[in-house]
Formats: sequence, C-alpha cells, structure tokens
Amino acid sequence: MSPHRLTVNAALLLLLTPGSSVAQSSPGTPASPRGTAGNHSRDQLAEETRDPVAGFVLVPFQFNFNGRAVLADKAFFNLDFQQANDVHILHEFNTIKPSINPTRSFSEVSGSLVVASPLPAGRIPAQEIPNAPTARVPEQSNPIRVNWLYGAYVPRDAELNALTGPQRKTLYLHQTFLTWGIYFKTAMFSLGDQASKSPPQWGDGIDGYGKRFASRYGQFAVQNTLSSAGNFILGYEPRYDRCRCRGAWPRIRHALVRNFVTYDRSERERRPQIALYGGALGAGMVASVWKPTQSSAWVSGYQSVVTQVVFGSFSNVLGEFAPEIGRLLKRK
Repeated sequence: MSPHRLTVNAALLLLLTPGSSVAQSSPGTPASPRGTAGNHSRDQLAEETRDPVAGFVLVPFQFNFNGRAVLADKAFFNLDFQQANDVHILHEFNTIKPSINPTRSFSEVSGSLVVASPLPAGRIPAQEIPNAPTARVPEQSNPIRVNWLYGAYVPRDAELNALTGPQRKTLYLHQTFLTWGIYFKTAMFSLGDQASKSPPQWGDGIDGYGKRFASRYGQFAVQNTLSSAGNFILGYEPRYDRCRCRGAWPRIRHALVRNFVTYDRSERERRPQIALYGGALGAGMVASVWKPTQSSAWVSGYQSVVTQVVFGSFSNVLGEFAPEIGRLLKRK
C-alpha cells in the first residue's frame, strides 16, 4: 500500500437495552395476586435475551485518505458511515435498506468539512458537493493526440510512456494524411511561396499555387516519413510533452529545448533530435529533384532544416501554452 493512501474499515457495535425490558417495582406498589405483571416482564426479558446478537446494532464505517501520491500537494479524506434501516413488510418478512452518510474534507474549502446528505449506496456524485476539487489522476486513455496546429503532444498530467509499433503507425498516419492540420500547414507555406514567387518558373494564379501546394505537401510527407522511420529505429519519442514545471520562463525554455532534444526508450534520458532534423534535411534534398530551379540539393536541405528550427520552436511554445490560450479565448 502506498504510504500516502490509507483505507480503514471498522464497525461500531452499540448495545441497545430497551427500558421496557427491565422490571422495576416501586415501594408501596401492591403486587398482583397471581404475579401477572411480574411474569409478563420476566417473559419479555427472557424473550429479548434469548438472542443476544439481536440487541446489537452494527454501524460500519470506512475512512479513506489520499495524500501527495494522488493529489500532488493537496490532501483529501473521505469518511463514510453505513447504517442499516429495518423496513417491515409483512409479519414474517423484513428488509434492510442500507444508506451511506459521507463526511468529506477538501483542502480548498477553508479547512472545513463538507457534509453531504445521506445518499443511496454507490451514488455519491462529486458534482453535488460544492467547490469539491477533483483528484488529478494521470491520463491514460489516449496516447495519440494530434492537434491540427501544433502537432502531436502529451498532456502535462499524462504519464509519458513509450509508444508501441502500432501506435507509432497510427501517429504517422494522423500526422501525414488523416488530420486537416497537415493541409492547413501546407496551404500556409504555399501562400508564402506564392507571394515570393518561389520558384518563379511556376508562375502566378491557381496553376502556380497548385504546383507549390503539391510540392510543399510532398516535402512534408517525405519529412514525416523519414522522421517517423528514424524515431522508430532509434526508439525515440516523436511527441512533444508539456512541461510539468511552473512559471512562464521554465515552460518556454522546455519548449525550445525540446525542439532539439527528445527522449529515448526509457522516456527519461534525453537524446538529440537526430531523426527529426535528418528527416527535414532529407525532405529538402528530395524536394529539390522536382523543382525547376537548379539549386543545390544541400542548399534545399539546409533551408528545410532552418524551417524546422523556426516552425518547430514556435509549435512547441504554442502547444505548451495552448490550454491557457484556450481559456482566454473562451472568456471573450
């Protein structure tokens, strides 16, 4: 058991002695000639003491304590009392209806207890308790998260686990074909090429833009293919993980550094982004083959690497602060 998590189950046994079961006679009270009242009290007492367990009431309770192992720097405890209510149906049959009386404590509620009304067992929705904080449990559901603008990422509260082969394949397909972000990125870069007339031999208009769009998409597809293959062979992490630190500058520094380093199979040791920049260099050199200009393949590869440095750093910073940006936009 974790030292920060404690569960105690116990029960309270209450002995109930009905006042009617004790026969008392006050001085001066005449006794019945045949002892009817005395016999009745003695018979009733004998009947009630025949089963001594029937005189006990079982009140079980459970105490749960969660410390830093689950809630970071917060503490949370939950104390539940369960009572059994005897409901009479017929003379021969009774039923027992259990109910739970929860008592909960949250660190944000000014150190006071929040007592909820009794609810049926198994139905204690957290949303009915005002201002109740939710335990921050690491997300495990979806390891493949691809944003249309800043690419694949791992949330701050999610555990960073190495991707399997099928998961890497799924990520590659989403980054290259299945999400419209790749087409938006291609359209934006193509507009820049159109404005700068690069290359000039493709001219203006829709025909020239179509050629530039196809060229950019082909270059990005080759880059994703080479990078994904390289990361698979090396066992490197292809996603960006949001910083678990606090403060603007540490998070910006993490985003910028992660554009040049990644994690190996252990997801702890950092390694240079060999596959990422090797893919960018190779894609630029391949794209020079179908362009009408006679520029060197190495020059085209170098330009692709510079693009990755600039755009990759911007994407990481944007992905790092995307939750805060989203909340600001929703307020407006």
